[in-house]
Amino acid sequence: MVRRRLIVVLAGALVLVLAPPLAMTAGAAPEVKAAAAGGRGSATSYSVQRTDGHVIRWNPCRAIHYRVNVAHAPKGALADVKSAVGRVSRATGLTFVYDGSTKQIPQRSYATKLDPTKATPTIVVAWAAPGRGTGHSNLLASDPREVGVGGYRAYSWSRGSAVHRLRILAGFAVLSTKSNDLKGGFGTGPNRGGLLLHELGHAVGLGHVHDKLQIMYPVLTKYASYGKGDLAGLRKLGHLGGCIP
Repeated sequence: MVRRRLIVVLAGALVLVLAPPLAMTAGAAPEVKAAAAGGRGSATSYSVQRTDGHVIRWNPCRAIHYRVNVAHAPKGALADVKSAVGRVSRATGLTFVYDGSTKQIPQRSYATKLDPTKATPTIVVAWAAPGRGTGHSNLLASDPREVGVGGYRAYSWSRGSAVHRLRILAGFAVLSTKSNDLKGGFGTGPNRGGLLLHELGHAVGLGHVHDKLQIMYPVLTKYASYGKGDLAGLRKLGHLGGCIP
């Protein structure tokens, strides 16, 4: 008999205009490092989740597969997704495998009923309108400023005497069609590249920070590359942490 535990993390949304930092909704208490001045922020300015004394992350010894739904996305979106995933891979050491397109649009119930003994680690990236129905996602709020949301589902399980420690098995990044007017690429933002890096940061385990110089600040800024704190957090979530048994 398999006994499982699920942690659902729906990270806060990214907005386009200056607003107070949004709180992160999570299944475990966040570990938040304070920001410091200098450069693109401080290397201590990142936020990750912990439970049972361990950082919640993907198992770096398994490839993470990803699929993309661009049915409602602007031109050039797929190329930007692949570039953003490549940047996450380089920062973490995680291996990503592109499995092609999908018609799936993650909803609040996304990946909450996985069989962790059979699940393939997967991230789904999709563009959708807020709400319910075809082409919509109820992960997105009706707030006109909101342009995206990201998060993950983490599982631990046991079978007999074998205990398998908590790890992320499914992630998502849902970009609102309200963001379709953003310019593409990774130049000076705000742009689609910065938005993707933020939401994929959530999908691999990063939370929001108060440092405006980081991609994980909850307001879209001119930056479209990870700051010092972002990179430090991504390294903590990546291959350096070792395999998860």
